Amino acid sequence: MDGKDLILPSSGEGEPKKGSPSLTAEDIEALWPALAARGFTLATYTRAVHLLALKSHDPAGLTLALDYADTFFADQPKGQEKTFEGTPILDPIAYILGSLSKSGTFRRPVGYLSPDELAELNERARNATLAQAEVSMQAELQKAAQKAQDSEYAAWRSGLSSSELSQLLKNKKGPEEQWLKNHFTKIKNEGIVPAS
Repeated sequence: MDGKDLILPSSGEGEPKKGSPSLTAEDIEALWPALAARGFTLATYTRAVHLLALKSHDPAGLTLALDYADTFFADQPKGQEKTFEGTPILDPIAYILGSLSKSGTFRRPVGYLSPDELAELNERARNATLAQAEVSMQAELQKAAQKAQDSEYAAWRSGLSSSELSQLLKNKKGPEEQWLKNHFTKIKNEGIVPAS
């Protein structure tokens, strides 16, 4: 359920109300198990629909309100429920119906995530994981490229004769090893050193 669909129960004759899917006791238990465990039934649902109509509240938000209530009660031990303010709730069903009567909805519990919000968070987490994997892969590729370049440099350096090394070092500026690495990179980029 996405909280936008209003499900109306079957009419007294066992037929669904025109244009609405039928809602069964099994649906109530599946959709709102914490409420069902506290005595919320198909008859209670029907009362809620009629209560909203009597109070001129828009019944379109009933599904979402019941999702909120189910989440709210799911986090509390049965028989020890408390209001948002911490006052004991003697009758959870009366509390839900009272909230629906007063405001037409049930207060959104802290931490509640709708299916759309949960999907968005999962997508963000997936994208963050993919981005992290991309960064890790880039770092690994850079390490591999550096290792390959270091191997090429070592092969080039060990292949220099002492006279070639002396000739190169005549023009050196800075520390010898770093200068040789920079020189190697320069001549490699110019294509003077064959790639391995």
